[in-house]
Amino acid sequence: MDRRAFLKTAAFTTAGVAMAGFAETTFLAQPGWADIASDAGDTFGASVQTIGSQTTVEALLALEAMAGRRFDTVHNRMPWQTHLVNNYSEFIANRGQVPILSWFTRGKGGGVKWADIAAGKQDDRITAEATALKAAGWPAYFCFHKEPENEPWLGNASDWVAAHDRVWRIFQSVGVTNATIVACFMAPTFRGSYGGLAAWEPPHYDVLGVDGYNRNVHGNWRTFEKIFTPAHGSATARNRKLFVIEHGCVEGAPGQKAQWFADATTIAKSWPELIGVSYNHETGHSGKDANMNYRVDTSQSSINAFAAEGATTFFNPSQIFYSTTGTTVPPAGGGSGNGAHRATPKPRNVSDRHRAGHHHRRHKLRARVRGGSLGA
Repeated sequence: MDRRAFLKTAAFTTAGVAMAGFAETTFLAQPGWADIASDAGDTFGASVQTIGSQTTVEALLALEAMAGRRFDTVHNRMPWQTHLVNNYSEFIANRGQVPILSWFTRGKGGGVKWADIAAGKQDDRITAEATALKAAGWPAYFCFHKEPENEPWLGNASDWVAAHDRVWRIFQSVGVTNATIVACFMAPTFRGSYGGLAAWEPPHYDVLGVDGYNRNVHGNWRTFEKIFTPAHGSATARNRKLFVIEHGCVEGAPGQKAQWFADATTIAKSWPELIGVSYNHETGHSGKDANMNYRVDTSQSSINAFAAEGATTFFNPSQIFYSTTGTTVPPAGGGSGNGAHRATPKPRNVSDRHRAGHHHRRHKLRARVRGGSLGA
């Protein structure tokens, strides 16, 4: 299943997540978490694709078994008809992980034009989803239709920016404080393609996001550094944090993919603006992703390198939640937190909140969400 087909069926897979038989730790989040970031390393996450009769949860647990750990974040890509708070996102949050919620305006039966969203024709739908997300209380990263440059049939850059701003304003009016807004674009956009970042950057967001892949087309082997350096430069220039929401690598010469993972870790450690990476464990079947196999298990050396990357101290940080309530979140593995903390004054808007959180480190609230190494 390719990345586009995945989204067409996601509404059904998220509704039918099999959760029986899994003894998981409950994440004791409360409404009022204002921001998510990492100061001692980067969060380590993934998106999974099912194979055969696998459920999404089974695919996730299988990849975590390969990695030898629980992921910090799990990417959940959803078409327009799917609720943000669904069985899968609840499953992710309830086991102490932070969902990355990518909500696309395409889906079953076609798509919703960005101009219509900007004009307010979807306000009721967006308000309902924002209200449910606020009520859920758990922290999340939220991407409104990431990679919009790749979907001209839904509108142009101006349409998307206006739609993104409409969604942002509704989230603000509802009072969603537990979602970090990520504006996410394809890696070539940061090199000037599709009109460049200037054409697509919305006025309000928290974190800059990027998707990029090493497809090794015609022997053009592209390292993590080569793919993401332009995005890193854009984030640095804007004093923004950067999140690699999607990345993937195919096999090359024996051991080359394993080295790609090792090199990615080295680069991530040298970029303080980078707060997280999420790997796409999937295969592609159409367009530029045709015959591309980004799955971790393409070779034993790839599996070993991915596990080694996830085992590094750098990719096992405490995630930091900036509280507007002063409530302590215990670690996902149980036990007490770091004691009571004074609450950060509630900021005026999401972007101000993001900046305020990084300027008031004394109010940091730490909680381990990776859950430690996997057991049986």
